[in-house]
Amino acid sequence: MSKIIAAFDFDCTLSDRDSLVPFLWNYFPRVEFFLKMIYCAPYGFLYLIKMISNSELKRRVLGLFFAGMEEEDLVNRAREYAEKDLSGLVREKALAKMKWHKDQDHECIIVSASMELYLKPWGKNVGFDDVLGTKIDFSGVNPKMLKNCYGPEKVVRLKKKYGEDKDYILYAYGDSVGDKELLDYADHPHYQVF
Repeated sequence: MSKIIAAFDFDCTLSDRDSLVPFLWNYFPRVEFFLKMIYCAPYGFLYLIKMISNSELKRRVLGLFFAGMEEEDLVNRAREYAEKDLSGLVREKALAKMKWHKDQDHECIIVSASMELYLKPWGKNVGFDDVLGTKIDFSGVNPKMLKNCYGPEKVVRLKKKYGEDKDYILYAYGDSVGDKELLDYADHPHYQVF
């Protein structure tokens, strides 16, 4: 019998909203948060008029917010956010569907453009087998975002984890254009069901 995998997007699928802005809101003092958001506004405008991609917008925002931060501090804050705040964003119906899949002995994973820094500890705590998300590189002077786990990158990450030969049955849950390729790749796609 083939392995069965249930892959869930996080933002607006498992959760009822974006998870990055609340993380930044909790992490930074209010004045600093607002000043950085004002500085990011031109990038938001460029994104809205399709001059830059979702991934480029995110790279610039995270680059600005995380400039000069230490890895240990960012990791600790992300863990704290996962433990204290992230569950408050989660849709009970979506979590119940994950638990149903677990009861059927299906492997459950999160495949999300959200940061692994906070999704991994949260996902492990609630029973997900793995999290494939956007990674942060701490090797340079400033933390920087690696490839955004968005759109086609979601399928790339699945193939990297499970191999090029699709010898499993895939259920996928998503809510947006960033999940299109994942849903197209799935045997059982579910769009905006929660």
